[in-house]
Amino acid sequence: MYPPHVSNSRPIGEVLACNLVLACKSISKDRLVTDEDVKSVKLEIEIMTRLLGHPNVVDLKDVYEEEGYVHLVTELCEGGELFHQLDSCQVPRMEFWFCQGIDKRNAPY
Repeated sequence: MYPPHVSNSRPIGEVLACNLVLACKSISKDRLVTDEDVKSVKLEIEIMTRLLGHPNVVDLKDVYEEEGYVHLVTELCEGGELFHQLDSCQVPRMEFWFCQGIDKRNAPY
């Protein structure tokens, strides 16, 4: 169902020898009702993979698929939702992206 970099080789919950604190976004497959829902998740994975290593984009570490869920493991970003941070400031989104060095072609709007 998902791109070839989706990991099925390690069991979910396996602890690796590292000192990283990571985040996990778990998406229930029950919520992926339409083809558009599935395409949206695939696109999110594709975009995060292409932008891997960009200083202003969270790094996707791995993707796991199991029967009922797709799990996206990323670096942990503390401080709440970016959307709420942008919404609370007075800087227009495009100006914010420009200041952060993010090309408008990569912007989600």
